[in-house]
Amino acid sequence: MEAMLLEYDDGVDRVIRSVEYYLANCKFTKKRGELVQSCLTFLRNNAHHMDYKRFRDKGWPIGSGPVEGACKNIVKQRLCRSGMRWSLRGGQTILSLRSIVKSNRWPLFWTTYKRLNKSLKLTQPA
Repeated sequence: MEAMLLEYDDGVDRVIRSVEYYLANCKFTKKRGELVQSCLTFLRNNAHHMDYKRFRDKGWPIGSGPVEGACKNIVKQRLCRSGMRWSLRGGQTILSLRSIVKSNRWPLFWTTYKRLNKSLKLTQPA
């Protein structure tokens, strides 16, 4: 099933059809049948998140590792230094700016910020 998800454009649909087939044609204990039905419900509800072949073809991550690494690098290293205390607003501001810097989007952000700031000054009454 894993290979199907990773190698076929319609991988999740194939897995769903396979689980439906086994659910309809195999005898399961009550507990095992409920587990299979629960898995089928999960697959149906999350199919739109499981286009793994397309994600991999585009070089996008499909696991939680990059997110966990970002949390450690962006959040933990900055907010949890010795003696630091943050308000919700202050912490969010620091994390927003740090995310922009770490994703190499600072020049775009700063150019946009200056342009918006300039236009706001022009529209405010004197």
